[in-house]
Amino acid sequence: MTRLLPGETVPDGARIEPDAWDHEHCKRCGETIQPMTLCFVSTGDWEAILCEKCHEFVSATFVQRLLRKVGLPLILPRTTR
Repeated sequence: MTRLLPGETVPDGARIEPDAWDHEHCKRCGETIQPMTLCFVSTGDWEAILCEKCHEFVSATFVQRLLRKVGLPLILPRTTR
């Protein structure tokens, strides 16, 4: 069983089963992601779906690595108005 992505058509010999796909799994932690729940899907050649918690973790980790690479402090100072 697979899901159709936008622009794909049903292959010859296959059939669509309504209600067969009822959830996703987070690629990082495996948590079940229910339909109509906030999640994050990658773009590009492969698909990765992340739950909200894992997306926050991965995003924060990416920003920390980027800041280290360019030599900026990990915690930016607060600015006053």
